[in-house]
Amino acid sequence: MYDITTINDLEASVKEILLKTPPSAIFTFQGHPGAGKTTLVQTAATLLRVKEAVTSPTFNIMNSYTGHYFDDSSINVYHLDCYRLKGADEMLDLHFDELSSDKPFYAFIEWPEKVNINLLTSGIALYSFKLDTVWSSEEQKVVKRTLTPLL
Repeated sequence: MYDITTINDLEASVKEILLKTPPSAIFTFQGHPGAGKTTLVQTAATLLRVKEAVTSPTFNIMNSYTGHYFDDSSINVYHLDCYRLKGADEMLDLHFDELSSDKPFYAFIEWPEKVNINLLTSGIALYSFKLDTVWSSEEQKVVKRTLTPLL
């Protein structure tokens, strides 16, 4: 479990996760709207030296980027948001299997519970996390996030 109260905590947690996980791998993130899933992916992209602005793929479902792993090798970075998907067929339409066979990659998937994520993970390492928040009514903001690995 990773307790995150500052941006430095977030960067350290994401870096630790990435260093423990060799490419190619899929990461899934569950959490309520506004929990920080996209911010987490943006942090990973920054650590992987993606040059483009990483934005939420809510409407186009998947964004792809090129970055560099910590040893300077090139890596594809995919960011998927499954919130609007209605089922497994739409997931297959993304042709993710073709993209992920090209070179080492990390895929970061928001809202995996909306689809059958197993369609993407055949033979690929899968790491799932839940992102929870603690809200301070006094401060009127999120004061802590907890990133918990799911088994």
